[in-house]
Amino acid sequence: MKSAAKLGVIGQVRSAMGNPVALFLGALFGGFVPVGSHHLAHYEARGFDIAALLVVGGLIYSAKTVYQWGKLAFECPWKAIGFVVLVEGIMVASKTPWLSFAALAYLVVINAMATGCQLALRDMPAEVKPKAVKQPKAVAPIVVEASKAVPAKPKRVRRSPARDTIPAPALEVSGEYEVDAA
Repeated sequence: MKSAAKLGVIGQVRSAMGNPVALFLGALFGGFVPVGSHHLAHYEARGFDIAALLVVGGLIYSAKTVYQWGKLAFECPWKAIGFVVLVEGIMVASKTPWLSFAALAYLVVINAMATGCQLALRDMPAEVKPKAVKQPKAVAPIVVEASKAVPAKPKRVRRSPARDTIPAPALEVSGEYEVDAA
């Protein structure tokens, strides 16, 4: 089975968007966890109780996916860890409602797309699955000497022999005759 983590972020989004059922289920499975964690953290958890443990469980669930996306997007594990801590932390700890909901939106989209992609890849036949994204290696540009460059072949224009031998019909315009040059 192909792993969604081996695709790039754009590849995961395309994969999830290409299968609406997988995207819908991904939104249900992946997007619900941050919503539940946000609600429990802001409205129900009081100290260290069962609600707080559920929030921690939701953060653990989401952190892996957000880390994978951050690592793919930033190409740096340290930035990915910082992104996870910041976004997950803002979602559960911020007292500023708009900031907390913005972090929640990020997490819902990331978890929904990643889960939808994973479901879409499971649904595809093996021979159709997209290939993993490989990072291009830096290479020096290739310089070709002008004397060694191969000129492009001119395209051959084909004309039917009848077109060259049949005269064009005369058209009457303002009482004069003109030959159609088509």
